[in-house]
Amino acid sequence: MKKRFFAIFPLCMLCLTLLCVSAHAEELPAWYPVDPAQFSFYHDEAAARVVDSADLFTDDEEQGMETRIAELRQELDRDIVIYTDVTDYGLGKDVCAADFYDFNGYGCGDEREGICLFIDMDPYGRGWWTCCTGSVTMGLYTEVVANAVDDVLYEYLAAGDFAAGVADWIENIATMYRKGMPFAPDWYPAPGEELTRHHDETAPRVVDELGVLSEAAVAALTAQAAQISQKYHIDAAIYVTTGSDLLSDFAVANAYYAYMGYGLGDDYDGILLTVFKQAGYYAYPRITAYGAGADKLSDVNYERLWTACRDKLEENEYYAALSAWLDQVEHMERTGRVQRPVGYWAAICLIGLLAGSAFGGISLGLARHKMKKPAEQRDADAYIDSSSRIADAGRYFLYTTTSQRYDPPHESSSRSSGGRKSHFSSYSGSSGSRHSGSGRSF
Repeated sequence: MKKRFFAIFPLCMLCLTLLCVSAHAEELPAWYPVDPAQFSFYHDEAAARVVDSADLFTDDEEQGMETRIAELRQELDRDIVIYTDVTDYGLGKDVCAADFYDFNGYGCGDEREGICLFIDMDPYGRGWWTCCTGSVTMGLYTEVVANAVDDVLYEYLAAGDFAAGVADWIENIATMYRKGMPFAPDWYPAPGEELTRHHDETAPRVVDELGVLSEAAVAALTAQAAQISQKYHIDAAIYVTTGSDLLSDFAVANAYYAYMGYGLGDDYDGILLTVFKQAGYYAYPRITAYGAGADKLSDVNYERLWTACRDKLEENEYYAALSAWLDQVEHMERTGRVQRPVGYWAAICLIGLLAGSAFGGISLGLARHKMKKPAEQRDADAYIDSSSRIADAGRYFLYTTTSQRYDPPHESSSRSSGGRKSHFSSYSGSSGSRHSGSGRSF
């Protein structure tokens, strides 16, 4: 009996192994090669760059993405691929994304440069993985860049806004290829292109990238800045922008000042107000000065300039804030100091009123202390007119005032957590080729 069991056992194990392999093979997608080890890479220019197996997009949305990706591939010589499915076929999101890219003829050039976004709608593990291929793409898609791009994508996908999120992701990747990082302003130089100092008298001194100012407001502010420049021989400029998640405020302002050719004379004398405004958040100012423009910008003057501008920006009074800032710059250049804000004088008046009230209260108390208490009298109610009556009183509001307070969203979702997130600087897919990437759950 034992001999028969040991004779049959290997055969059973072999059958079980074949069944598992067969089941696994049936689970793999149609695009998966029979033997990945024998696979030969190829380029397929006609292959669809948007494969929506999870059916997340409408036909029009899918076609719009295909058209945009074709334009970018022609411009950048880099491939951008979108793949959605309801499973990762047991490969893992990172390997599935790499295999889809490798086995379907994607990539530009000998290193098959490009990037693939795989969205997995598995109900037990929704998430995405971004797979990068080629030394250029892998070099640009650092962990810092990955986190910044994924932060934005997470907001869209977690809200179920798949088409808008992917379309935005495509543009962010295109900016990364053009400028070396996503979210860079249009004027920012391409990788390897340096910002050289120069003078450009024709450059606009008021630039509003967000459209919060009317044409008339821009013209008025430009004339106001020109008067300061002519009178005090320093450049005065204003820049309204969203900024960049990957550049500090100072880096944005400093690079913009140099790129636009601002500044007068050999020391590029001038002062720049940069207003940063991102969706859902208050606008806030940053002030940078160069050469003679910084001579009178003491810590006290800076604080007064900044506070007066910020207070009006928080009330969304953009023109009033920027015009007042220019007025204060003119006053600083003329007198050497910035005027105190109105709130300061209001506080002084309030302190004076409180001090006067305190003094008056003390004086009144002393006077009352010296007064004699009146004697009580009986039958005092005889002096009251018995015909006087108080009718039922009602409450009537003559005026109502409704106040609103804007409460911006806090960085509590993607920028602080954003689901489980990871970044691999190097890993291999089933083909053995090298990739990098990042992903999150949502």
